[in-house]
Amino acid sequence: MQIKCLILSFIFGACGASSNEEERSQSALKYPLLSHNIKYDSISSNQRNSGPNIVFIMADDLGYGDLACYGQEYIKTPNIDRLAEQGMKFTNFYAGSMTCAPSRCTLMTGQHTGRTIVRSNLTELKTMDIILTRLRLKKSKKSKRRVGLRDEDFILPELLKAAGYVTGMIGKWGLGEEGTSGKPNEQGFDEWFGYLNQDKAHDHFAEKLWKNDTEIVIKENLDDKKEKYSHNLFEEEALDFIRRYLDRKFFLYLPFTLPHNNYEIPDQGIYKDYNWTEEEKNYAAMVSLLDSSVGKIMKLLGELGLDRNTMVFFCSDNGAPEFPISRFKSNGRFKGSKHQFYEGGLRVPMIVKYPERIAAGVTSDEVWYLPDVMPTIADLLGIDLSTNVDGISVWPLLTENIPSMPSRILYWEGYQPELMWAARWNNWKAIQLAPEKPIQLYDLYLDHSEQSDVSHLHTEIVAKFESFFLESHTFSPFWPKNSTIETTLTDN
Repeated sequence: MQIKCLILSFIFGACGASSNEEERSQSALKYPLLSHNIKYDSISSNQRNSGPNIVFIMADDLGYGDLACYGQEYIKTPNIDRLAEQGMKFTNFYAGSMTCAPSRCTLMTGQHTGRTIVRSNLTELKTMDIILTRLRLKKSKKSKRRVGLRDEDFILPELLKAAGYVTGMIGKWGLGEEGTSGKPNEQGFDEWFGYLNQDKAHDHFAEKLWKNDTEIVIKENLDDKKEKYSHNLFEEEALDFIRRYLDRKFFLYLPFTLPHNNYEIPDQGIYKDYNWTEEEKNYAAMVSLLDSSVGKIMKLLGELGLDRNTMVFFCSDNGAPEFPISRFKSNGRFKGSKHQFYEGGLRVPMIVKYPERIAAGVTSDEVWYLPDVMPTIADLLGIDLSTNVDGISVWPLLTENIPSMPSRILYWEGYQPELMWAARWNNWKAIQLAPEKPIQLYDLYLDHSEQSDVSHLHTEIVAKFESFFLESHTFSPFWPKNSTIETTLTDN
């Protein structure tokens, strides 16, 4: 915690952030906002009390085309469809990455994957110590490892906690393992419940789940019994969180695990007798169960009188994998799937509802992505994040339908296992599948399915993207930039 030790009272001291000196002192130790180049306007008590509740629901591997309001013909999603009718639906929204952990990291940090600490689900390199060992020419076996958030990373729940919110998370984390500084309670969440490790989240009948710093045993699932479905536990916990903090400003992050594989569910519901494979029935039922949970959350917010002053986001962490595409066309009209930088792997649903400020029934084709969420919420609260983030605020887009920055470039990088790049600028989309491979170029206005590579016709555009790729990537000890570095580190 030594890195997070600048005094928060510099920011909130004149505002009466806390009447309890000990509590204020503890907050000061946890949130070193100045060390992250974050500049705050004077935040008054009125400002701290005026922000909305925030509920951020993230589906897991849900494709752009899996919802009826985005064109799905087979799977029923009435509650999310209603959310779209009551809020603002985006048709050009992008995940932060093509896979789980890095995409979630961009949401939490507001940074793109050229700067986030987490840039892929796994790294081939254990730690900086391993790297140094290899550079000294000592033999070491190549091994994969997860990389999590560090103590010095300043993330969304910390921002909101500093602004007076109680913060909770329920579902799949994936940004820090046990014994590391990446655990949710070390990163600004007051409480959390779910999976630390994303691989374990594949089992929807988990034998163990985390409740804050305690790993609890789900007795009903021991010895291969499957009596407690994890998502149902998450739903119950989410509803309870909202009830308990009825009288507080809260941020509730709900990274649910549906409809990610394993494709298993206690009840196939209306799909039970469909002439589909068992996995197809299960997948459809998982999407519909996710939809049901969204409906229950929205209903409770209404019953408690919180719905008008609660900002609700709904999106997915990345595109759907290959399995559901054939039956359900889960990624809609787009090419590719999860693990790919084509539109099918990156373009996902996004719906935002906030009746006090956002008009209902609006569909927007403006382009934005997950790194924009943190600066948008900061803008809403009157907080200037300065140079800490790569995303931009789309608050004017949400509230007045004013385009944010039409000419800016969205950036992604990933590792499969070599560095890959992708970027979107206006109508242009560029993809480079490895440092030594040529850049593919697509005109999304004319070719939304990315069928025709027109790089040979627009060499000046390709050159612009090439320069942008090189400028946007920052050094990471966990993900070397090219295979030459990788070879140097692993062969010695």
